Amino acid sequence: MSEKSEAQKHRYWVERDSIAIVKKSDSPSANKTYDSPLSVETVNLLVVKLDEDFVDTGSVITTGITCDVPAAGEQFTFTASGGHSFLDGMDVTLSGWIDDVGETAVADLNGITSQVENVAGNDFKLEGVNQNDGATILASTGDATPTNLTGIGITESPAIPSEFHEAIVDYAIMKGYEMKPEGLPSAQYFKTNFREQVSEGKKFSTKNRRGTTSTIIPQDF
Repeated sequence: MSEKSEAQKHRYWVERDSIAIVKKSDSPSANKTYDSPLSVETVNLLVVKLDEDFVDTGSVITTGITCDVPAAGEQFTFTASGGHSFLDGMDVTLSGWIDDVGETAVADLNGITSQVENVAGNDFKLEGVNQNDGATILASTGDATPTNLTGIGITESPAIPSEFHEAIVDYAIMKGYEMKPEGLPSAQYFKTNFREQVSEGKKFSTKNRRGTTSTIIPQDF
């Protein structure tokens, strides 16, 4: 029996941050479907790692947000007239809130961290951020900053090897040239460079693999 046929008898599953591998029994019975592998081998896993998105850290803070004056006990509606990038479920922290009338700091809003909900265009609400029974908060203006925003900032580098970072730049330049018809020839140049580097990156990702390639089928239990 070929090495590939033998390998295809194996199944794997993930449990407690580990990968378990078993072999389908040559003599299955009602009480036994799989056998333990006959020997301990070094297993090389070829995986695809998805990097984080790039984050423009200079525009993370959304400024100039206003809030209405709801009735006592009702939830505030916040409006970012210039737009925002908040999504339902995102945690944000409020800061710099000023009473639009008296131009004094709004202590009941500043420093609050809560979860965004009910996003509708430029409007959004924050879970549990309601007008007090005493209706102490008037119309106000302030800022909001995501607190659980993850990504690659301007001072950081992506996880791919440094020799392939230029591919990201080539791709960005290519997309820029594609925006105008007269830029298409230049876009093609950077597109060629990008594809060549992607091809080299794929070769690099497999250069340390040894032995033959066989597929082990995942198994649910």
